[in-house]
Amino acid sequence: MEDDIISTLPDDVLCHILSFLPIRDYVATSILSRKWKRVSTLVPSHISSHHLPTALVMTLDQGSTVNTMDFHPLQHFWLLAGTNTGDITIWEVGKRQRLVSRNFKVWDIKACSTTLQTVLANDYTASVNRVIWSPDGALFDTKPDEVEKSKAWKLTEFNEPSQLCSLRLPDYLSPVKIIVLTYTHLGGGILALASNAVHKFWKWQTSDGKATSSVPPQLRQLPSGILMTNDTSDTRLEHAIPCFALTKNDSYLLSTSGGNFSLFNIATFKKITTFMSPSPAATSVAFNPHDNNIVVIGTDDSFIYIYNIRVDEVKNKLKGHQNRVTGLTFSNMLNVLVSSGGDAQLCLWSMDGWEKHTSKFLWIPPGRVSSPLARTHVQFHQDQIHVLAVHETQIAIYEAPMLDCLKQWFPPESSGSVTDATYSCDGQLIYASIEDVSVCVLTAFTLQLRSRISPAAYLSSNPSSRAYPLVIAAHPSKPNQFAIGLTDGGVHVIETPESEGSWRVAPVLENGVVPSANSDAGSG
Repeated sequence: MEDDIISTLPDDVLCHILSFLPIRDYVATSILSRKWKRVSTLVPSHISSHHLPTALVMTLDQGSTVNTMDFHPLQHFWLLAGTNTGDITIWEVGKRQRLVSRNFKVWDIKACSTTLQTVLANDYTASVNRVIWSPDGALFDTKPDEVEKSKAWKLTEFNEPSQLCSLRLPDYLSPVKIIVLTYTHLGGGILALASNAVHKFWKWQTSDGKATSSVPPQLRQLPSGILMTNDTSDTRLEHAIPCFALTKNDSYLLSTSGGNFSLFNIATFKKITTFMSPSPAATSVAFNPHDNNIVVIGTDDSFIYIYNIRVDEVKNKLKGHQNRVTGLTFSNMLNVLVSSGGDAQLCLWSMDGWEKHTSKFLWIPPGRVSSPLARTHVQFHQDQIHVLAVHETQIAIYEAPMLDCLKQWFPPESSGSVTDATYSCDGQLIYASIEDVSVCVLTAFTLQLRSRISPAAYLSSNPSSRAYPLVIAAHPSKPNQFAIGLTDGGVHVIETPESEGSWRVAPVLENGVVPSANSDAGSG
């Protein structure tokens, strides 16, 4: 990219300009070119005091409620923060960087009272109510909340059908495993793509037009019997990685099962056009959030293509991964694309010029076995800063634009792999499907396991069936509803009863007993 007139100014002038920009403009400018990226690292790591009383200079997204803060007595741009979930973080304010983040832990649990030991054993999270630096800044002190004034929380198990609402969607088509699943943007339908390249589309006829587990939807079928089927010529379906993307107005579906891309009209099931040769095969796709005519396509040979459907032309070709590209997600606020691949790597690209800004590899702990071609999916949180990364070994939260890893969650090895995960529509929870047929509900920022839905709660008691969920999708406007697609071709909608309102967490009672999921005490 050629330098503009402003970028030819001296570095000290450019630093002064950057120091006055809001965070979104600062990030967007810093990734315009290599020069802007270099200059952004030279911005003084302090904020002039005359700015603070008059205007909001920046926002630091801690991820949970901050209860207490204290600036370092000598390094005045270091900010110590404590949160309601027990996180203790040191921020470098001028650079907007999280230097250190730790969770409150008891050093010597044996020295604690029996009551406190019991509470800590029950996954209790201490809220940090006070942090303070020592006068010389060499140490800091924290004060958690008092156990007597807090509630400890225990994992809530859903083991019975009566504890939740679930519905297996009616289906007369071949029972073939579901590979891709999504709700329509309006929330009144579900689209699924099976491994045989056939799409299934369910539509609800409810008063509010929304999907629900209380009323079965209709599986759409044209009188002619025509199905929305992807091109499979010159394609080995068993090796394909199907993917699709739905336009914002729910009118058009762009889909592939390893062959050419097909563009379908959802209302008529008509295939409007096909494009791109099946080699290299597409492995992920997403519409540009600013223009539905522009699609971003990740391929089997590790490239990312920026493609204009209207003029049938590849605009850019991006190289950053070492293996197939399996995930794509956009942040409108930061104006960036984050991609993920079979190499367990995340890459962040500026949408202005499509230059790669940074990349990070997932950390896989020793002893965890991962397939060489394991897929990694990514999804931006609604705050447009945090990124959910889903890998068979873990669920992780990253922070854009530097892609710092904030949290990781690893399922017990006895449970098998993570098959998929997604944010709830309000961004408060993460729904994760696991190979042992369970669904886990985690907090979105701290990745604490809050609820577990066993297969007995939503599957029929057929001992010969070894079906498990491969994909999961969250309802776009009902935060307590999600859908899962199974290996036996089934799609289930699962939600909490209306009387409960949310996937709640059961408090530990004074005697250490955890109430059952359907008891009154557990509905807090």
